[in-house]
Amino acid sequence: MALFYPKFFEPVVLTAVAQTLYTVPSGIARGVVLRFTNTTAGLVTVTTYAVPSGGSASSANTVVLAKAIAPNDFYDLIIPTLKAGDFIQALASAGASVTAHFLQGVIQA
Repeated sequence: MALFYPKFFEPVVLTAVAQTLYTVPSGIARGVVLRFTNTTAGLVTVTTYAVPSGGSASSANTVVLAKAIAPNDFYDLIIPTLKAGDFIQALASAGASVTAHFLQGVIQA
């Protein structure tokens, strides 16, 4: 069993439409932690999905729904284990208000 510690994605500013942050290329992704930073002076919510391969964002794969992030604050989220082809999507209630950061995670091959 090999473990890889790649940087899953560069920081990305969320939009008001669910966008893919990362797709697991192979193996299993474990221990994934994301940080969502509200860079505005207003309250913004974030919704995040852990979507099975071939699926789409829905209530069935919501990890966090409309989590409020205070102005100039952040929220750290642990993502469930993902298999090859699964992906993470996220959106914010206001575009250009929240930046998503990858903090940690491992790919088990």
